[in-house]
Order: sequence, then structure tokens, then C-alpha cells
Amino acid sequence: MPRQQNPKLVLDAWTVDQLVELGSVNATVREAEAHFGVREGDLARFLAEHPDAQEAFQRGKALCRLTIRRKLAASDDPIVVAFLARSTLDLDAPPRQVDVQIARTVTDEAGR
Repeated sequence: MPRQQNPKLVLDAWTVDQLVELGSVNATVREAEAHFGVREGDLARFLAEHPDAQEAFQRGKALCRLTIRRKLAASDDPIVVAFLARSTLDLDAPPRQVDVQIARTVTDEAGR
């Protein structure tokens, strides 16, 4: 028998607004479940069953990241600026190994 949807979770404008707001403060799914007063796992199932709700929660998370980036970019602290530069320019990424093959032509050999 499939599990019934929690009656506290209904896909309506209020729920979507709440999901965006919760995402914008980077709330976890568990924290959002506490906000809605539902059991652990209920919100995860609700988000999986309702792509519009999942999109709203992710939109809120994106707004949170944008707010953090704006605050970092407005900082005059050299450590913060260095951090932002490193993360933006992906300077902390491990070096990539590149295979380079050198092709020699007949004229290269003759020119030596």
C-alpha cells in the first residue's frame, strides 16, 4: 500500500512561498520538515513528487548563494577578496593532466 501524502503538505502558493523562503536561508530538508511540522522523510517525498515544489526550494537555495556572493564581492577584506578570487577562478581545483602529443613532420627533421 503506497504511503499517503501528509495533509500538511499541499502544493499551493503558500507552500511554494515558504519553500523559497526556507531555501533562501539555506535550510536543510530536515529543518524545513520541522517548519512544516511533518515527519522526517515526508518533505523529501513531497519534493520528489512535485517538481514545482522542488524547483521552488532550489530557487531559494540559489538566492542564498547569490546573497553570499554579493556580500563577499562587497567586502574590502583582502582575505575575503582572495577567497572569492580563488573560488571564482577555480584556483583550488586540482591540476588537470593534459596529454600532449607532438607530431613531427618531414620538414622538421630536415630543418635540424
